[in-house]
Amino acid sequence: MERSHRVDISGLLAGGRQLMVIADEVPLEPFEGSHSRAGSVALELREADRMLAVEGTVDARVHGPCGACLEDVELEVHVDVDERLDPSAGVTMSRSARATS
Repeated sequence: MERSHRVDISGLLAGGRQLMVIADEVPLEPFEGSHSRAGSVALELREADRMLAVEGTVDARVHGPCGACLEDVELEVHVDVDERLDPSAGVTMSRSARATS
C-alpha cells in the first residue's frame, strides 16, 4: 500500500514566500502492529540559511496491542516538530523532536 502526502515547497525555497503553513489530515502507515487512519498535521515551513525549517505538531489516535498485556488499546500521540532539512542534500539535522502520549 503506497500512500503519500506531498507539498510543493519550490516557491518557498526560491524566495517567493517567507512562510508556508500546512494544516491538514494525512494518511499514516501501520507501525509495529499499531494503526491509525490519519494524523493531524499543523506545520510552518520557512527558508532559513539555505535550510528548510519545519516547526509544528503532528497528532494521531493510534490503535494497537498493549506492550504489557497485549489487549487492544487506543492512545493519543502528540509529536512536537522542530527540524532543519537540507533540501539540496536530503539530510535532516534535528534540533528537537519530542513525542508524548
